[in-house]
Amino acid sequence: MKRVQTIQIPIEELALPKMAYTVEEAAVVLNIGRTLAYALAAKGRLRTIHLGRKILVPVTEIQAFLDREIGRTPEV
Repeated sequence: MKRVQTIQIPIEELALPKMAYTVEEAAVVLNIGRTLAYALAAKGRLRTIHLGRKILVPVTEIQAFLDREIGRTPEV
């Protein structure tokens, strides 16, 4: 039987936009620390979704978080 050769293309090469980030990736996007990102998620200020053991931050939530924070008075 003849073998068929398959080609694997890494997903990065497909240039698909991300729909959600891990909390660590969201921290990088927001230019904040990992600990602060997890604290914001735990307080519900940065909304997340849970898929199994993975915690994801939807891209739309990152923008919504920034929009909410613009009107928020700083904590002292």
